[in-house]
Amino acid sequence: MAETLLITGIHHEELAFGDRVSELCDHTQVDVMRVPQGISHARTGTDDEFYFATQHREIYLQLKQQVKSNYKLLIDLHCGLTENGLYAEIFTHDDDFIDCMTAQLTETGRQDQVRLIKIIAEFAKRSYTITADDSHPKARTWIPASIWNSHSFAYVGLEIYLSDQRQGTPNEWEFTRELISEIQHCYGRF
Repeated sequence: MAETLLITGIHHEELAFGDRVSELCDHTQVDVMRVPQGISHARTGTDDEFYFATQHREIYLQLKQQVKSNYKLLIDLHCGLTENGLYAEIFTHDDDFIDCMTAQLTETGRQDQVRLIKIIAEFAKRSYTITADDSHPKARTWIPASIWNSHSFAYVGLEIYLSDQRQGTPNEWEFTRELISEIQHCYGRF
């Protein structure tokens, strides 16, 4: 069993992309959990927000039950759409990881292709103060804090922006695989 778990298909529209990326991963270093019955990105109205948030919370709580403490690192793969070339966002709660990834991305010349985002707690919305040395954006999430702030494993959300809404291109798959390796490298240092 590897120390890293790559999760694909939380949103069922992203499963084909996750399948292509997972084919490139070294399976001695990365286990893959496919979620073939993931939730949809599509929402039809404002009433759907409650159900959308509930579905997210429930699927992640089910994931936590399956993972338990079998892995040190969970990488939650998602994809979006862009016309501006290779681009990714990495979400985590861990400041040390953000510092390591900042240095790693600068070293590899990818600092303009990847945005690092710190996950903050819901209640922090009103009390969080940005300081002069606070250079990374913050985000709240529907994912339960017991996942993104777990004491059993580290959580990283990885959003890759694709040039089309299908399964991506070989170049996008390889870019993602390389980012997964860089994420593992930084978490291996702690």
